[in-house]
Amino acid sequence: MHREKSKICVMVLYSLLGILYKVFEEAGYPPRFLLFVNGKTGSMKTTISKILYTQLTDMEHRNMPRRIDADTLNSLERAIVLTARDNVILIDDFSPAKTPQKKADLQNRLEHVIRMIGDGATKSRSNINLEDVHGEGVKGMVVVTGEIRGKGLSSNLRCFYCEVDRKDADLDVISWFQHNEYAYTSMLKCFADFVGVNWEKCKEIIIRGFPMERADMANVLTERRLIDSAVCLRVTADIVHAFLEWCGMDAFMIEEHVNFCKFAILQMACQNESLAKGENFGETFLKAVSVLMDSKKIKLYQGKIEHVHMAEFDGFEDDTFFYFMPEITFSKVMQFLAQMKQFFPLDLKEVVASLLEDGIIKTYSNGAGKKTNLARISIGNNKKSNFLKIKKDVFESVVEGSFYADGKGGKADE
Repeated sequence: MHREKSKICVMVLYSLLGILYKVFEEAGYPPRFLLFVNGKTGSMKTTISKILYTQLTDMEHRNMPRRIDADTLNSLERAIVLTARDNVILIDDFSPAKTPQKKADLQNRLEHVIRMIGDGATKSRSNINLEDVHGEGVKGMVVVTGEIRGKGLSSNLRCFYCEVDRKDADLDVISWFQHNEYAYTSMLKCFADFVGVNWEKCKEIIIRGFPMERADMANVLTERRLIDSAVCLRVTADIVHAFLEWCGMDAFMIEEHVNFCKFAILQMACQNESLAKGENFGETFLKAVSVLMDSKKIKLYQGKIEHVHMAEFDGFEDDTFFYFMPEITFSKVMQFLAQMKQFFPLDLKEVVASLLEDGIIKTYSNGAGKKTNLARISIGNNKKSNFLKIKKDVFESVVEGSFYADGKGGKADE
């Protein structure tokens, strides 16, 4: 389904955790993380996720997964409690909102879902007789798809992020699974049969393997939640090893595939920790701008720019400031980061807001008491244009890493 085998193997292993949830729980290591499938619109994230994660859904609802932008918090919670028990439930479409209020509402829903899975707890309520009823807790697995990620270290460490891109999607294989609707669930049925017959063996693999894998992962990762998420997937790979032996697959081939999967999990866990810990998108953006300037992919005119230079240059500079044309600079940065396969979920407006929040730029008067985050600069012929105005010493301190190391925030210009 996906030519990036490291990503699809992680997604497949996660699809088995609904079946394995009770075994892990009995072994003393209940999974407490969700899988977040990231990708732009059209990246095939939902299509692939529906094949892998609509496991116990009747045919009428297979193409209608829960939606984080439509379902209420209560309906999402009840779906996770009831539908996700010993199963995997798919929640679709965490995407950019059109208004600040909608954005805050979506973020709140996502945080609620993430913490519910990460803590394994749900709300306690009074019943119709006003008797205290404890929450049932979460007893299964959740997959969320979306264009953008959650915020905050604590929440992100409860997630395992997997970014997909349409150009890596194997459309022929995806089409085959879509036309053979029961193919993947038939494999899951075989796996469930194996687990049922070999319950104690699977539990022993977990009990024996989890502490050893945890010690190994602690040599590479530092965050305990992320370590346990990676270990859970790697131990699942060990159970798959036993399953494939049970199916009669060639031993050498099994070893090769399982070792590849384990390395892919480690690699993705390292990427996740890097993203979750101290990542700052403003810093990422400006470092990319710096690289593009060094490679002459972003060219700045020396001195005050005129209208005639706009087609040839991406902005200008004087002794104190850089002035970047926002749209063309953002477009070149996004192309560069995509080539580097580096996650970057912000649009131009959000980048500017991030730079303002960090004190890298400041607001300017736009007339009639209005404020703008972009500097309005005359370019001749009685015309003005918007520029991203950044003080040179601030830009350099961000690129060198001292701006945030010395304490986030600073003076944009004076």
